[in-house]
Amino acid sequence: MTGGVCPYCERRCYLAEDGVGFCRMYTWAGGQVVERFPHRYSCTFVNHIETVPFYHFQPGSRTFVLGGAGCNFDCEYCSNAYVARSEPEPLLTYHLSPPRVVELARQYGCHNVAFAINEPTVALPTLLELAHVAQEQGHEAEALEHTVRAVALDRPPLPQLSAGAWQLKERGQEVAAVRVWHEVKAHAAEVARVAQELAGQDRAAMAHLAGSRRAARSG
Repeated sequence: MTGGVCPYCERRCYLAEDGVGFCRMYTWAGGQVVERFPHRYSCTFVNHIETVPFYHFQPGSRTFVLGGAGCNFDCEYCSNAYVARSEPEPLLTYHLSPPRVVELARQYGCHNVAFAINEPTVALPTLLELAHVAQEQGHEAEALEHTVRAVALDRPPLPQLSAGAWQLKERGQEVAAVRVWHEVKAHAAEVARVAQELAGQDRAAMAHLAGSRRAARSG
């Protein structure tokens, strides 16, 4: 067989021998789909988890962010089009093994690792290997601490791989922050309801005004 279909996204590109698909990150070699640039990244930096953006996962934590190149989307509004649509190889200047990524994350005081900048499916084997290594070297106590914080902020934690995290999620934590957050959410819901009602009134008034003008012109 001299080629095959790439299974990593819904484009299902047909890859010829040594050819590439839409994202240019996979090729066909040795009778299978393989990554062209495993464990290579275009950028690394530290950020807060909320700016990644993740709202329900370890709120307030520091994140070691990795960026790649290539993308299987073609968004007109893309703010990272330079790395998403350019030829990947010149951009992938960092070669970092999974243990090295975890080491750097700890060195910079990060609690988790995230892949941003472009679509993660273009480097899925690399990221799955990294996730496995990071999980093996992670700290259970730290994960539970962040899960408790998520519950306290009334942010349902995303599924985590540790049983302890799920147990805390199921128990819930009734603390003062939770009650305050419920009150804020109730006020926000009321504000949203009033805003929607006023918007409807504005639309009705504008429609009436437009009708009156058309009637005046025709008369």
